[in-house]
Amino acid sequence: MTRPASATRPVQSRSIQRRQEIVEAALRLFARDGVAAVTHRAIAIEAGVPLAATTYYFSTKSDLLAAAFRLHAEQETERIKAKLIGLAELADTPIKLANRLADFVIEGLTTNREQLVAEYQLLVEGSRDDQLGNMSRSWLNSLYETVETALRTVGSARPDVDAKVVLATLAGLEVDHLDTVPSDDEQRSIRSTLRRLITVLTRDHSQ
Repeated sequence: MTRPASATRPVQSRSIQRRQEIVEAALRLFARDGVAAVTHRAIAIEAGVPLAATTYYFSTKSDLLAAAFRLHAEQETERIKAKLIGLAELADTPIKLANRLADFVIEGLTTNREQLVAEYQLLVEGSRDDQLGNMSRSWLNSLYETVETALRTVGSARPDVDAKVVLATLAGLEVDHLDTVPSDDEQRSIRSTLRRLITVLTRDHSQ
């Protein structure tokens, strides 16, 4: 006897919800304990689900890591939309651009700290896992294109090169403060660093 469509929908909904709970638990574990500590059993305990549920949805750790990276990318895309996408229109001077980039870094190190730590865990793991490596490269390319467009708008003579310099600086500022939430003085230093960098990169060197 065929089950009515109305009866299968709640089952599918519960299945989707449980899978999401497992992936979210994995992200929390990455941020708190590191990738090495993540196992199907640890994730099952963190998510409050049976061990069989984690292996049902993700047969390998690599599949689970890839799903976690996709979730992280989705969450970060929303944050980027608020802070970075539209830079060309919203940050039409070097100082405005520097301030918005500083907002992005400081927010990642404070209110979005757990996601940022998880991101670096996953990026490192990408050096050992081809699937994760491809995803991380795609993710970084999207950031590069956004920053390159913004730099072109504010007058960079070589936005293709300068975007790499800016992203390297953002990563350095994040790594320097991963061990603890930056103080008010450190946040001011982050802003000063980025203002200096963007001002230099967009200075008129034609003379």
